[in-house]
Amino acid sequence: RADRALREAQRTSAVSYVVGTDKAPAITATDNAERLRSALTGQRLVLHAQPVCRVNDGAVLHHEILARIATPDGLVPAGAFLPGSEREGLAQALDRAVLATLFASPGAGKLQALAVNLSPSSISNPGFRAWLRQELAQRPALAARLSLALPEYGAGQNLDALRDFAREVRAMGT
Repeated sequence: RADRALREAQRTSAVSYVVGTDKAPAITATDNAERLRSALTGQRLVLHAQPVCRVNDGAVLHHEILARIATPDGLVPAGAFLPGSEREGLAQALDRAVLATLFASPGAGKLQALAVNLSPSSISNPGFRAWLRQELAQRPALAARLSLALPEYGAGQNLDALRDFAREVRAMGT
């Protein structure tokens, strides 16, 4: 209910609140997984570049790339679909779609530095890593401005894969 109330408040205005009610239908993990599958196959992923600024002077350090799903009701924030993506086996497909969308975006060339968060399962997957190496090799200028990050919870899951991944992307200039 809290998630529904938060999404409703976000849709209403920048400064609003909503008291959770039981009127809205519950969105199940299965619903979220299906919404993500549909978004990935229907290319309804929307990326936003959020500036990350230095506190003391406001200088932009980089832009963090955030994913949203476009629906007829508006944009669905990552918090509504990202947690279940790993559990449903969709995290690698989501990471690939985010990166492919970024690579195809003309706006990506205008930003000085970009950061994308990846799933631990993506960096552990040799197929994903091979795909990413190929994509970065085709875009050396973008690779030099791209930072790839992992959530802290995933960094220790497979340290060998993390070391290999870091070595591979560093060699590509990332």
